[in-house]
Formats: sequence, structure tokens, C-alpha cells
Amino acid sequence: NLVTLEGPYVIRGVQVVLVRFHPVQYSAANQELRVKG
Repeated sequence: NLVTLEGPYVIRGVQVVLVRFHPVQYSAANQELRVKG
């Protein structure tokens, strides 16, 4: 669901949410964001 996100401020906000609510999936999601960025 992170495919449609754009802008560094949006990505940072998503990372914060992932860290707070999905710490286990944070590393995988972060890798996907880096690849797409």
C-alpha cells in the first residue's frame, strides 16, 4: 500500500507509523521505500 506515496515528508510519516505500530515490518517496508525512491 506504499506504492502511491510520494514526497519525503510522506515517507517519513509512514516510517514513523511503521516504527510505532509495526516495528517488525519496518525494515522490510523501509527497503521497499528505498528501492522505489
